[in-house]
Amino acid sequence: MKVAVDTNVLVRSLIRDGSDQTAAAMRCMRENEVVVVPTVLLEAEWVLRDVFELKPAQIADAFEKLFGLFTVTIVQRETVARALLAFQSGCDFADAMHSAFAGGVEAFVTFDKRFARRGNSLGLAPPIRLLAVG
Repeated sequence: MKVAVDTNVLVRSLIRDGSDQTAAAMRCMRENEVVVVPTVLLEAEWVLRDVFELKPAQIADAFEKLFGLFTVTIVQRETVARALLAFQSGCDFADAMHSAFAGGVEAFVTFDKRFARRGNSLGLAPPIRLLAVG
């Protein structure tokens, strides 16, 4: 069966904490053709970081493994892969996703100085521009 998974299913399959939910999530991931949408990845990163206190490198590693599963399809895979690369290079995951999905524009504007500095040092496209105040 082809199914899309919610964040809670994806997270349980990634953390493998031995719970009943983890067992069900692992079974789902193993027995189905699984589709993961970008918004689920965005929320999963937040849950893994905030709730389970994983470090960015651990989260990136988990997502890399997810990309390698033959039963998993990542919607807009190439775009998500660009965001994951930026994340692995020090960008906030949400910022990296926002930028990666902002195609067809001349710039991505923000008030976030750190994101602008990091994103531009990585050559993210579109370029990140600080929005002037005043």
